Amino acid sequence: MVGSSNRSQGQREKTASESASLLSLLLGVETQTSSQTSEESEEQKNHVGQRLQRELSSFFNTILLRVTHTTDRLCLALAGPLQSQLAVRLLQSLRVSDAPRFYGLPSLERTLLGMVRLTAQPGWSSHCADMEPKILCSKYLSGLLEVISSFYVEWGGNSMSFMGKGVTKNAVICLLHLSHEMLMENKDKDFISQWSLGNDVSSEDTNPSQLGLAWLIPLWVDRDQEVRFSSLGLGAALTSGSSGCQALCASCQNISGGLWGTLLNILLDQQESSMVRREAAFILQNLLVMPMPANAEEAKDSHWQHPCVHDEESGVSLVGLPALQALLYHCQYFQHVALCASKCYRGRLTFHLQPRAGGPHESQSLDSESSLWIWRCDPPVDSSRPSSSLSTSSTVIRASGPHTPKSPSPLSVTEDAPASRLTAQGQSETDSSDSLTSADSRHGDQSTAVDPVSMVTPDLMTSHCGLLTNLLSILPEFTLSAVTHHHILRALASLVDVRPIETCLSELKTPNVPPGEREDIKIQFVTQLQFLSGFCKLLGSCVTVSSQLIGQMDFLKQLLTALVAALMLDIKGLDAGSRVCVCVFWADVLTLLATLVRRDVSAAYPSVSAALGRRWHTFAGTLSVCVAEELADSALHTAALQFLSTVFSEETKGAEVTNSKHVSALWDILNGPSANQLCDLLLQSLDKRTFQDPLKKPTARALMALLSCSRSAQSHAAKAGLIDSCVEQMKKTHSQLHLESIRPGKASHRRKEEGYLKEVKLSVEVLRSALYLNEECKVSACLLIPLC
Repeated sequence: MVGSSNRSQGQREKTASESASLLSLLLGVETQTSSQTSEESEEQKNHVGQRLQRELSSFFNTILLRVTHTTDRLCLALAGPLQSQLAVRLLQSLRVSDAPRFYGLPSLERTLLGMVRLTAQPGWSSHCADMEPKILCSKYLSGLLEVISSFYVEWGGNSMSFMGKGVTKNAVICLLHLSHEMLMENKDKDFISQWSLGNDVSSEDTNPSQLGLAWLIPLWVDRDQEVRFSSLGLGAALTSGSSGCQALCASCQNISGGLWGTLLNILLDQQESSMVRREAAFILQNLLVMPMPANAEEAKDSHWQHPCVHDEESGVSLVGLPALQALLYHCQYFQHVALCASKCYRGRLTFHLQPRAGGPHESQSLDSESSLWIWRCDPPVDSSRPSSSLSTSSTVIRASGPHTPKSPSPLSVTEDAPASRLTAQGQSETDSSDSLTSADSRHGDQSTAVDPVSMVTPDLMTSHCGLLTNLLSILPEFTLSAVTHHHILRALASLVDVRPIETCLSELKTPNVPPGEREDIKIQFVTQLQFLSGFCKLLGSCVTVSSQLIGQMDFLKQLLTALVAALMLDIKGLDAGSRVCVCVFWADVLTLLATLVRRDVSAAYPSVSAALGRRWHTFAGTLSVCVAEELADSALHTAALQFLSTVFSEETKGAEVTNSKHVSALWDILNGPSANQLCDLLLQSLDKRTFQDPLKKPTARALMALLSCSRSAQSHAAKAGLIDSCVEQMKKTHSQLHLESIRPGKASHRRKEEGYLKEVKLSVEVLRSALYLNEECKVSACLLIPLC
């Protein structure tokens, strides 16, 4: 064993040494080529150096890709140190301080592409021996912000030149990856301040203002779809905390349309990619978590930029929640959600690439690294107007809606709606006219351009569900009224279908599926689950605001049947990532079902109990997964226990009301072997948990609810020794209380006594449920009581 360990250690050291040599070669390409003999031509040296750098970059990119798919322990052990060493070499290759080399676009773009591939691996910064992850990430951030500043901000956006397109795209994607790495590794309070960008001092302005995070805004409306998607995703990552929300709002006070108008304009752009719109929705979700003033008086004490709109005719300004309502109303947000739901595409998102409208030459020049353009084919942009004008000036909300769908639909926003008198804060009359021209120039000459291909995906609808859920928490009556009026829940419920999920699950278990196709299947599978999770949370929030809504939903029965069917998925053999998604989805479904039953029993419970009764055997397998110790998902475990408690409590209430033998859809289940199996599962879970375990009480409640409605479970529990164990537990607790009573009174002793009394109370409640309306169990208990 020692020899084997030494050989492995030696092999690792040899491999690390070889990789270090290659990494040094990657760094020293230009230095080595410049030291050749004078007979070689400069052109030949440059050609050899560039080819060597290109091949080395491709080699390391391939290694990074292969490492993610290997199970070899030696490769996995070497992967972390290799990633960190490569990170250092790529940072040195960036050569931010060396201007001539820094502006060598092919070399710089290759370096940035390597950074993209590297930073996509979680934990890439945590294995560097001579540099802390926080420092390495900070250096990366500094270098990448320098790239953005040089190739985008200082040039007014890369629309001024096509030279920096690939550089800007790779830099922004790398910044997106970096933000997630820093969120995991960096816990400093000044984390967000590192992302601020300052203006250079000019002769005209000796006190330059700080750009802060305002450099993100032009990227949000860049001509490149990947840049828009990545920069909005970066904004969503940075605003995941309150400091990020405050920093972004503070940096965007002077942009036309304001931050809120800008994001809403992107979100509701019917010609924009769903992926881009989804990220805008995520930022809005994050902003809604911040405290929102209810009026102008409260806004005076606010420390961040809240929504603000101005009525041009009356001169009245609205701030905070009233302004948010006005924005949502005048941009017709709820109508757009209903329209999106009616046009959502739920199939597999793999398509054949189609040439753009610009002709074959433009199609051939398409960047081979672009992976997001298949979601949308852009119309040609009017070349007479520089693209730098395509900034946030297009977020004006003077018209009835930012973008009106052209196809007729009962849910479509009317095109001839009267113009709004509201203007977002910071917008002038000049901005208003410019914004209309800007919007027209962005979409090109619609008379000659092919209509852009844009589809609504479940991902986008998931983000809408999250945004509506957050709106319900701060504007419950307004949001619920709008959701009801525009039939949004009905439209979303029509998208609930378990059959595509079952098909994907079956395909994922099929052997010999090509890796690329398997990845497409998994993406569709996870996307569908995430949408259903988001819808469950939204519907739960709606019925929490108003339980009367449940009785008004004529689609409820069909919806409940579909949701219960989703609990029957067989996840054996799934990979860990897919299993986690299924478990999160199950927790949301169980929580929603329990909420519906509690809020309106008569409307929800018959459908739920009927669906469970038809497929209880399969559902029992799901329950086993939910309470399995190896799953280690307390949220799912708790949701399953609460659902069981709710269902069995309603069964008990039904039997009490009828005052006779209560026959329900679950009657055969609760008075047969299935009840005994479930009782065993709960007893085993209860026995292994201490009183301090947070799952102890939920497990006890589920067991008590089962015992109260099932004589079969009561008899099985008595035979399993539940009554004996309860009595023994009370005897033990009584002895401990007696010991505590003879000790001098102290606060710690009183706390112990309170804990013992809580244990006694729980034991008594379990015992009472075990004896409930069961004479046989009562007789068995009476034989044990004198022993106390």
